Order: sequence, then C-alpha cells, then structure tokens
Amino acid sequence: MRLSLSLSCVLLASASLLLPALAQAGADAPPRDELAGSEAPLSANRARLLSLALDSVDAFPRELHAKNRAAAQELVVDTCLAIDEPALALEYAEHIDNWRRGLGYAKAATWFAERGEGERARAAIEQAEAVLARPDVANEQQWRRDRVRSHLACAFLALGEPQRAYGFLTDLDPKEYGPAAVMSARMVPSERFDDIVHDQDEILARGEFSTARASLELFVEFHGRFYGDEERRGLCEQRVRDSWIAAKMPADLRIDSLMQLAEHAVEHDDAAHALHLLDEGQTLLEAGAWLPRHRIPLLGRLAAARLDAGDLERARREADNALALFDEALPALTDIWRAETVRPVAEVYARLGDRAKALAVYRRALDEGARNPNSRPRAEDLSETLCSMARLDFAPDEALWTRIEALRAGLGDPW
Repeated sequence: MRLSLSLSCVLLASASLLLPALAQAGADAPPRDELAGSEAPLSANRARLLSLALDSVDAFPRELHAKNRAAAQELVVDTCLAIDEPALALEYAEHIDNWRRGLGYAKAATWFAERGEGERARAAIEQAEAVLARPDVANEQQWRRDRVRSHLACAFLALGEPQRAYGFLTDLDPKEYGPAAVMSARMVPSERFDDIVHDQDEILARGEFSTARASLELFVEFHGRFYGDEERRGLCEQRVRDSWIAAKMPADLRIDSLMQLAEHAVEHDDAAHALHLLDEGQTLLEAGAWLPRHRIPLLGRLAAARLDAGDLERARREADNALALFDEALPALTDIWRAETVRPVAEVYARLGDRAKALAVYRRALDEGARNPNSRPRAEDLSETLCSMARLDFAPDEALWTRIEALRAGLGDPW
C-alpha cells in the first residue's frame, strides 16, 4: 500500500509545516549544544572490539551469504554511530557490497546534519545517492531503496531543507516512514502541535499498522520534546496507547515504546514517572505468554531502564531473575538464539558496575554463540557480542580476550 500525497504530507509534517520552522531559524528545534561536537575520542578497547566485530563478519563468503554479511556489517556501522564515531562508520560502510552501504552513508549524513556539520553531511549524502544510482541497487526490491531514501530525507530535514527531503518521501513505502516521522517531530513548529494531533487522529482511525506505527514514533518523539508541558506530555502518552489499540500492536512494541517514554522522563529528572511507565511495561510482560528467547531479553532491557531511573536494587533483582530463567530454559533453547537471549543481561551487570558478573555472563554469551557447527551464526553472534561491549566500552579481561581471539580464528568452513 502506498499513501496518497496528502496523507504523506500529514504523516510526516511535510514541507508546508516545516517551512515555517526554517523561517524561525530553528527556534523550536532542540538546542544545538545538546548535539554539538564531532567524534568522541575512540578508546583502544573500543577500537579493538569494533575491528574484531567487523573482521568476524567480513569473513562471510560473499557467494554464499551476501545478504547476511551486509546486514551484520550494518550492525557494526550502527554501533559506530551510536558511540559518536561517524568517520569510522563511513570507513566500515565501505566494506558493505550491497544497498546497505548507501544506508550506512545516509545514517552518517543524518548524524553530521544534526550536529551542524553540513559539509560532511552533504558529502555523505552524495555517497548514499551514488549507491542508489548503481545498476545493481536500482534493481533491488523497492523497500530496500525506500529505507535508504527515508534516511536521506532525515538528513535533509536536519539540514533545514524540507523541499529536498520531501523528494525522497513521495511514494515511499509506509513501512519506512518511521525515521522521517521522528525527524519531522523534532522540527515542526510548536504552534502546529494541535494540527498535527488532529491529523494523526485521522490516521489512527484508519487502523493501518505501518502508518499507526509511524504515528506512534512521532508521538514518542513529541513526548520528549514537549515533556515540560504536562498537558502535551499526557496527550502524547495517550496517543501512544491509542496507536497500540488502533493497529493491534504486539506487546513487545508496546513495551519498547514505554521504555522510550521512561527514558524521556529520566532525561527530565522525573524518575518517579519513569518507574511508573516501566511498571506498566513490566505488567505487560508478566501478562503475556512469551518464549524464553523473547522474555529474557525484555527482562534485561527493562532492568537496564530501571537502572537509568535510579532503581538499582530492582534492576539487579530483575537481572538475576532473567539469568535464572536463562539457566532454566537453556536445555530447550536452540543454539542460534542463546547468545542474543542472554546478551542484554550481561549489559545490565556491566552497567551496574559488577565487572565480575558481567565478564561471566558475556563469556556465556560468547560460548553459547559458538555452539553451532556452522560459522555464519557463530560469526554473527561473536560480532553482536563485541558490538554490545563496544557500546558500553566494556573491557574484557585477558582470559576473555583470549577466548574472543580463539573464536575469531575458528571461523571457517562449513559456513
């Protein structure tokens, strides 16, 4: 399904809404100093982790696993951007052969644009557009090209060029609207808030999943932007819940959105409300019938969110519960799911500052990810665990480094 031009305009706070924002010279946009700064100094630990993460998935045979290889490489690129290393992200994007290279460039362009680095943003945009123009990418499935176009639209919105952005949004697959909806919510003038809410209500009434999800993401972003306005904050939280009902969203997406809302509360020193939102997420989790490979990571992520909100005791207790559930479920867990199931629990212990426990659980993630006889899933799990450590700048001890190096050396046929 493609949206009409008029509905696209409404959903994405189109040029007609964004042009007044430009006239206000960004008066309603988040202060630049909150995003200011170029690359953060890259620690030797992170450099080593990221290099090994990329090297592990670069080893995939192209002829056998081209798509898996590119997707795994993209995760490393995303990790570089998450830790404010866009130059490294661009360098690593060069390793990607297919359309995902353009996606990496487009995401880096947005990183630069949001921080006022227009020249570097435009250079990355040109690289992304060059990938889109390649014959092999031009013949790709449309959703793949649309994903790149959506992130290019974000870059142009962040540069203050909504007309250029809109060129990438026309005829876009609604499934790819999310990033641009979020960026639009950051830029539309605050006085248009009520108009946007009215238009979003019409969209939610249609009950279409992709557009309702984009609406959810827009209201989550509005929630953080207008948190200090109690009335608007409450309205955004209600519209988030309305989107759940309108599109019959699964419980994991509902919990994800509650954790994002709680993050905004923490950012505004409102720990009590953050914990209230997380309690709601915990209730949703407890009410559902989950496979262990889905339940355990959510327990870990909720524990990490509680840690952010200052509830260290509950965070540790939930991490311990998640680890105990992992032990109980382990015999029935297929080996390809084990590492990703327990990895979020390791992250909680690392963030709690319990280095011994974090080392032990990360070691379990590495060992469980190494059980499959084929190298492809082993390499993916190794790379993802290394990226997890890099995001936290968690430094393995010598024993764990030895294990990591051995796992990388052991990758080979059969893939």
